Amino acid sequence: MAFGELNAVAQHKDFSVFNTAELVVGIAVPGGNTYTGEGNRQTH
Repeated sequence: MAFGELNAVAQHKDFSVFNTAELVVGIAVPGGNTYTGEGNRQTH
């Protein structure tokens, strides 16, 4: 899993949460596009 700093693309847009944030970070999960909500549910 990789973290990416997204200030340059996320700030100074029409979304005050990102505009006022000191840091905006995204997470990239290799192969994450194959995950489904059903397949990730765990029962306890």
